[in-house]
Amino acid sequence: MRTRVTDADADSVKSVERAFALLRVVAEQRTPCSAPELARRAALSKPAVYRLLHAMERAGAVARDATTGRYSTGIAIRELALRDGWHLPLRRAALPEMYALRAQLDETIVLYAAHNELETICLEAISSEQSIRMADAVGARFPVGRGAAGTIFLADLAHREGRPAVTALLERFDANQLPAGGIPTVLERIATAHDMHVSTLGERIAGGAAIAYAIRRSNGGPVIAVLAACGPIDRFTSERIAAWTPHVRAAAQRTGAALAGAA
Repeated sequence: MRTRVTDADADSVKSVERAFALLRVVAEQRTPCSAPELARRAALSKPAVYRLLHAMERAGAVARDATTGRYSTGIAIRELALRDGWHLPLRRAALPEMYALRAQLDETIVLYAAHNELETICLEAISSEQSIRMADAVGARFPVGRGAAGTIFLADLAHREGRPAVTALLERFDANQLPAGGIPTVLERIATAHDMHVSTLGERIAGGAAIAYAIRRSNGGPVIAVLAACGPIDRFTSERIAAWTPHVRAAAQRTGAALAGAA
């Protein structure tokens, strides 16, 4: 028995095809784009693009920046993407260390990677069991110019290509994507990222703090990810930062060694 395809069915299929084509365009952009720019690149009408973006935003397929109105891939798509790909060995190596570190510090432990040259992405997060805690959503992306993880990736870039390369990269950001003080503050931060570890207090999230350490397959090798302990700023006293930093460092180093052994 042959199924009859109605005009409504055909329109639904075309809508799905247009939505997928638009989503592909969104995902291919290195930085968030406006709806008119996406319409031009997807060769779709602006009204159609606005309707599709609105529906995809409700579904979590795209995310709209409330400040700029620009669109990027949403949490739902990022979570799907993180179920497969190059980062799986990294997550497998890191997860045992993350659970052990959470048990030691009782703070949220987060694994970050470079999503592109402008953003970091949260690959995994093991939340603290305390009632007040900090947590990033898996798949969430952040400007590389802010926060402990971004500082480490920029320090690695400076080590490999020099400070002018970092300056040129930071000049592509808007002022609100950089910490107070702008580029000079970021350059000062990366200069103090000794041995590719750093602690931050309220830099990316008001009231938040982090201790982060680079994950590398070998000493002096490129930074492939960042392991961080995150929590409310009032719990990250100078004494605790000094006491906790060796634990974060050891967990990151063991993760790197496990990756090297699995290669």
